Amino acid sequence: MVIYVNLIENENDKALFVKMYHELNKKVYLKAYEVLQNREDAEDSAQNTWFDVAKKIELFRDMEYYPLYILEIAHGKAVDILRKKNRALLWQEKNIENFCEEIHEDSVFLHLFTQENAELVYDCVSQLEEEERHILMLYYYYEKSTSYIAKLYNLKPATVKTKLARGRGKLRTLLEAKKNALL
Repeated sequence: MVIYVNLIENENDKALFVKMYHELNKKVYLKAYEVLQNREDAEDSAQNTWFDVAKKIELFRDMEYYPLYILEIAHGKAVDILRKKNRALLWQEKNIENFCEEIHEDSVFLHLFTQENAELVYDCVSQLEEEERHILMLYYYYEKSTSYIAKLYNLKPATVKTKLARGRGKLRTLLEAKKNALL
């Protein structure tokens, strides 16, 4: 906390920051943990949140509902970390192979996702839009629920289901086109 307070010049703003920090630090951490499900990442997210609050402390001087605003910042920072983490992991070749091995058995794509087709699948999945790729990977590879994905992307669960269906349809079309081109 001392590091953040040292970023602030005005003594009244320092006092306001200390008050907000003591009042909300645990809630900020819990909000981040709710999204990230990981202690270290939640701590990083909380630190990022407080750093941003300290940099923009003047915005909070006359704000009546600052707790809600700070918790929204915390949620956004947690989602940013999750997205960065997922981007780093999503498209490594070994993850695609694992995706092919571990996809749900009741999936309509089970017959397509085999070790021999891993490269083909990787090429096709890479052609999908970023959000479609992420939603498909979160659902099938990371086995996240539609409600979890909906919270992550600020969507309704029904919208996530629609995006999953569309993504599967596009992936099916791409896979069929690639397979036909190989024949």
